[in-house]
Amino acid sequence: MSYGMIKKMNKQYSVVIIGGGTIGATGELKKQGNKPTTHAGAFLKNRRARIIGLVEPNKTLHEKIKKITKAPIVIDTNKLLKEKNPDIVIVATPDETHKNIVLLAAQYNPKLILCEKPIATNMRDAKQIIAVCKRKKIKLLINHKRRFDPVLIEVQKEIRKKTFGTIKQARCLYGNGIRNNGTHAIDQLRWYMGEVTAVRAIKNDYGEASHKGDYNVDAMIEFQSGARAMLQSINTRDYYLFEHEYFGTNGAIRLRNLGQTVHSIPRKIKGVFVNAPELNYQKAKKIGNEKRSFMKAMANHVIEVLDGEEKPRCTGEDALKTLLVIEALQRSAEQEGRKIFI
Repeated sequence: MSYGMIKKMNKQYSVVIIGGGTIGATGELKKQGNKPTTHAGAFLKNRRARIIGLVEPNKTLHEKIKKITKAPIVIDTNKLLKEKNPDIVIVATPDETHKNIVLLAAQYNPKLILCEKPIATNMRDAKQIIAVCKRKKIKLLINHKRRFDPVLIEVQKEIRKKTFGTIKQARCLYGNGIRNNGTHAIDQLRWYMGEVTAVRAIKNDYGEASHKGDYNVDAMIEFQSGARAMLQSINTRDYYLFEHEYFGTNGAIRLRNLGQTVHSIPRKIKGVFVNAPELNYQKAKKIGNEKRSFMKAMANHVIEVLDGEEKPRCTGEDALKTLLVIEALQRSAEQEGRKIFI
């Protein structure tokens, strides 16, 4: 191994996390989930990263955050960025704050900004975020975290190779708001099925959303390929659910348990109930293990992008297209299911 390669492998990138709440840091204290489940937990586990500061305006969370990281915790974002000049800035705050924080962070020229989803509350703010990072030559990633998972990446490659034939239909279950968790669902559908051309949606008043102004929708989504997907929402007060099924002409893929459990389902030529092909659920093949951490994979990807080993898997432009679909879904729902073309 060359000296240059050894030097690169030993290089550490400095990280500042803005937002110490559930996804930023404190969620690491919860028992649920495959650890790490937060930005702080993920970058603490990565030997190529060093957290040098964390911003959290809510002082009542500081004691909890101290149980996770020894990095200084402050309330002044501008002061911390000016003093620390980090390589990586993580924006783990509510989406209505993303634009102002990214624009502030960009003034200090970090190498990379990773912003939580959705990229912004509206297209105008999203475009400003993308533009400033492009102008300042700052790499911008959005944390649609399943895009960084090696198992789901391999499934996407198999879909592109038509291992399951041509994907014709999909079904997706989600909850807790079209902008909150629905953004993950839409991004996953776009990633696996291509770009969206039209949507029809209706509000689901039964399902609740934790974010103010957000709500659930049920929808039919049409893609450039001619495929369709059904988006169905549930009330997460009943139970939490995030599941996808993709039906191809030669088999299917099923994602369960938030995408942690993945099965490929082959087709059998002669069915049990009718003399026609059926999906052979008895021979479904499990892909990967269920103990993977999406956040760990995210942190690994960030380092690989900075090393020049990989291109960003979820850019600002990707997130902009997902936000465009979400806004179309909401416009359709507010017009009682009118078809909206994209």
